[in-house]
Amino acid sequence: MSALVRWARKSPIFKDGFINQAQMDELTARGGIGEILGRFIDAQGDVVDSEINRMITSYDIRQSHCPRIAAACGEHKRPAILAALKGGWINGLVTDEHTARWLLTR
Repeated sequence: MSALVRWARKSPIFKDGFINQAQMDELTARGGIGEILGRFIDAQGDVVDSEINRMITSYDIRQSHCPRIAAACGEHKRPAILAALKGGWINGLVTDEHTARWLLTR
């Protein structure tokens, strides 16, 4: 399972102090829309070019041949889910019907 988050003030990575407001603003300005396993991604699923991403030491799951299944749902997470699919971060998804239908139209 992977963690897939569309960030905002309520996101764990911000609330828990892993990034501050200035860093969140920088990532957003560079096109960031979500975070998966500590890596910040843009709408195409590419890693955002930032100092924060260069410091991440977590494994790049895109290199794995194992199933990479995310559980994510809700309108607010749809752009991040789509980005994770486009970028090859996940190859399986557990979600709600409305999000699944939305994804099928993209």
